[in-house]
Amino acid sequence: MPRKRTFNLRVHLEETGENFRVRGCRSDMKIGELKSKLELITAIPTTFQRLYYFDEGEMPDNVTLKFNGVISGGKIRMKTWSQDGWKNLFRAAALGNIQELLSLGATKFSDYSNPNLRGMSAEQRAAWIAERSFVALLITSHRGHINAVKFLLMNGADMNTRTADGHSALHMAVSGGRGQCINHLLQRGADIQGTDNKGQTVLDLARVTGHKENFGKILLFQWARRTANLKPPNPIQRTGLFAHQMYDSTLKTWQVGTHKKVYMATLLKTPESQHASGPTPTKPKAGSSKAQKTTQS
Repeated sequence: MPRKRTFNLRVHLEETGENFRVRGCRSDMKIGELKSKLELITAIPTTFQRLYYFDEGEMPDNVTLKFNGVISGGKIRMKTWSQDGWKNLFRAAALGNIQELLSLGATKFSDYSNPNLRGMSAEQRAAWIAERSFVALLITSHRGHINAVKFLLMNGADMNTRTADGHSALHMAVSGGRGQCINHLLQRGADIQGTDNKGQTVLDLARVTGHKENFGKILLFQWARRTANLKPPNPIQRTGLFAHQMYDSTLKTWQVGTHKKVYMATLLKTPESQHASGPTPTKPKAGSSKAQKTTQS
């Protein structure tokens, strides 16, 4: 079956003014699938994305790019929720602005308030703040704002929360190629074992993004974690060795003098060496009767 032709698209994130390139798009790709790709490219969860092409009509998830008239090199506009200050929070996170994040309800110490928030119970308020903190962590990790990442983690952000597509802050740091953020998240105990909705692990994502140093970093960290509780086997006791294993005969000290005599004596005394070569023949002494008989004959 021939491979379907793919093309690139441009995406403009209106809340932050950023532009992104999307590779590997197809005419039969549905908008929902495009949003999943954009989650890793922009760090905006699919549930917050609103995509537009030529007009102000939002493109539904269940229709294709072809249906919407999207062509190769086309420019798609992404908007996000504006309610509850989300638009401002996305912008602050993309800039790594800690003070603004603090004022927008990204931590439990924020004094941000609105009519919706004031009507919530304590439990609902905690869940509302946790979601904002998590989304801010996704974006700051993707953009490489290490100080904002540390701030959010110290103030309750959960680095192992995942989006509906199965992506965590570590996925975003890997996707953005942000080495410092990757290191910090790994050191804090970020999960590297789970898979996203496509079955990809963090290591798989690091491989396809092309950042070899980050792939090696995650691979070594994964190996170190897996082997942390392994104990080396007990060393072989000296009594269990053959004579030639007790001594390194390549050393010159075993080839001359007293050391040589001890080495050879030990080797000849071992049962395995005698069994292999048989008894050592004795040489008749000069002047003995055996020697004279041999000479006469």
